[in-house]
Amino acid sequence: MASNQEELAAAVGVDVGGILKRLEALENGGQPGGTSAKRNLVYVPKEELLKQNGVAAFSNNMVYSYSYPKPFVNKPYLNVQLELNGNFIQYIRDPTNTGFKFATNYGAAIQGLWYEAEEI
Repeated sequence: MASNQEELAAAVGVDVGGILKRLEALENGGQPGGTSAKRNLVYVPKEELLKQNGVAAFSNNMVYSYSYPKPFVNKPYLNVQLELNGNFIQYIRDPTNTGFKFATNYGAAIQGLWYEAEEI
């Protein structure tokens, strides 16, 4: 069976060894050899964002901030996705070790946000 898989992989140009190494890395915390970076994947609901910014509602094209519950030692690699109830533009800027700023062209669309921050 393994030889059939290897023949198929060779025929379509797939690096089976590379795939197996990547799977092993993922099983060991995401890094080869089992080392793992500090990772943080978080959903922040609209109510928390409003509270942090001291507003009752979000306005169009206004910049708001989000502060991490616990600051990072160094500025992390950051991936942010606003949860919007429509097709609107999102802006993410000024990432620091304590938080980041965000905005959208239609503030009423903000339902929350997802972020992943990884200290490297």
